Amino acid sequence: MDILHTLQLLNACHGPSGDERELAAAIQTLAAPYVHDCYTDVMGNLICHKKGPGSRVLFCAHMDSLGCMITHIEKEGFLRFCKIGGLHPNSILHTPVRFKNGVQGLISLDERVQVKDMTLDDLYIDIGAHDADEAKAMVQVGDTAVYNTPAFAAGDRLVSPYMDNRISCVVLLMAMEQLQKSENDLYFVFTTQEEVGLR
Repeated sequence: MDILHTLQLLNACHGPSGDERELAAAIQTLAAPYVHDCYTDVMGNLICHKKGPGSRVLFCAHMDSLGCMITHIEKEGFLRFCKIGGLHPNSILHTPVRFKNGVQGLISLDERVQVKDMTLDDLYIDIGAHDADEAKAMVQVGDTAVYNTPAFAAGDRLVSPYMDNRISCVVLLMAMEQLQKSENDLYFVFTTQEEVGLR
């Protein structure tokens, strides 16, 4: 399993906390050849079971990511948002984002606010709409967005959004691939909603 390719595949999925279904489906497709069965629970956690005669052993990684949820569409077409997880203004300013339907935008700062004084309330997403009507034809209040930045190799290192905890998801997939047989009863669990309170 190629680490970078798998990371890119997972990051192409929409998977903010509370809406991990697309990501779970991608992980299940990758995991299915290496385990006996896969299923999800009521919270959406993906459980991949590799049967063995010994003690049960659990390996766990969260698959959800930080994100933004649209709370208001301004008359100019700009999108105000709230955070999904621990977003900080200094780390997300000018970050490209992508909505589930493919609409893309950029996190921008209200021009009346100095960078040193900004809070999350001073940021908005610009999707290139000319006014509120055009914006509402593209996205709705309640829609979520995730980072739309690439994963790439820089020498012998990887650079990627959501390295926490997507790289751990890749590690679990690689472990499944490499484990031919186990003396233990193995459960590989990809969990939801870690970013909003370790649920």
